[in-house]
Amino acid sequence: MPVGAVIGLNLNGVNGHPFHLHINPFQLTTNPADTVNNYFLAGDWHDTLLTPDGNLNVRIQTDYFVGKQVFHCHILEHEDQGMMMVTEITGTEGTLYTG
Repeated sequence: MPVGAVIGLNLNGVNGHPFHLHINPFQLTTNPADTVNNYFLAGDWHDTLLTPDGNLNVRIQTDYFVGKQVFHCHILEHEDQGMMMVTEITGTEGTLYTG
């Protein structure tokens, strides 16, 4: 995943699992099925999401930081059972999105 880019992610299977992303927040591209009294709306930026949707698209902007980044379920038992992924942001530290 390059630094200084906007990356689209399809969160498939997050239904009922609080999805959490370290380092860079994500932006919702559509409203989830349950907006939690309008807390989760398209265009909003978050680092944790809880939705009954099984499939939701988000985007992240990878500015500044290069190195490892963790995505995981915020239920610790689920994280411990493997609902965690490490990704790598590559490029020159400090690069900004210019698009």
